[in-house]
Amino acid sequence: MQRILFCILSIGLVACGSSSENTNIDPSIKETTQNNIDIEYVETLKLSSYRSPCTSVVQQLCLRVEGNEEHEFELFYGDIENFDYQWGTRYELVVKTKDVKNPPTDGSSMQYQLSEISTQQEDPIDTEYKYSNVDLLDSTFVSNNGSFKFLGQAFECAKKVDCDKLVDLNNTAGAVNLTFSYVGNGQIELINWN
Repeated sequence: MQRILFCILSIGLVACGSSSENTNIDPSIKETTQNNIDIEYVETLKLSSYRSPCTSVVQQLCLRVEGNEEHEFELFYGDIENFDYQWGTRYELVVKTKDVKNPPTDGSSMQYQLSEISTQQEDPIDTEYKYSNVDLLDSTFVSNNGSFKFLGQAFECAKKVDCDKLVDLNNTAGAVNLTFSYVGNGQIELINWN
């Protein structure tokens, strides 16, 4: 009985005297040590077969990471090292993710690097990608010698579509609805806008 009582008292004393944090460490040293630890982990990303307009510092196209039932998708603003995204292809990727020490003001606090492409599946020809209320900012649409780009993404212009007029509408504080069609090999064609 005395032995049991002694064990209980010993455990109580040790528990009272311990802490999850060592209070004898200078807080600035502890913070520096924690900030210098590189935490890397692996995660799986499921990417949609098309990108969506988004705005960080500038208007751009962001990857769409497919979510769970609660969230249809999340926009992915960063880059994935060693990965070349192709429009019209749905991907499942395994990526290494690492915290970025002192990220730039307009940059991601995470770094992503491709480990492997688990699956990829191309959309059927004529798959449509619809966008609603796309803001017409300075360079939403760009034309150069008959070639067109939508936020950096090259596209073809269907014969009955006035793409030059669309370019002229840049910076008008308006918004447009767009429909692109997949023509294969990562290429899209604008088939309607209003």
